[in-house]
Amino acid sequence: MKNEKILDVLDHYERFLTDNDVETLKASKLDFSQSRQSTLGHCLDLILRIRQLLTIDRDEALIRFGFLQGVFWIMGIKTIYQLQVDNGQFD
Repeated sequence: MKNEKILDVLDHYERFLTDNDVETLKASKLDFSQSRQSTLGHCLDLILRIRQLLTIDRDEALIRFGFLQGVFWIMGIKTIYQLQVDNGQFD
């Protein structure tokens, strides 16, 4: 995936989260997430960090992007097929 496509997908995910009243939250490095909302808040924070990392360390950005999509899948927000569509796999 090219950076432009990743940024488009991140924009889509950010809109989804903010439209659902999710607020940015830095996750604790020592404790587990306490709620669905706090997990999604971490996802929103992660989106901001992925954008920054794309120009600094693309490999790290892609690892976090994959993690973000994995969270969306495990939380029942996106199916594997929907994630593939987001990534442009069928374009």
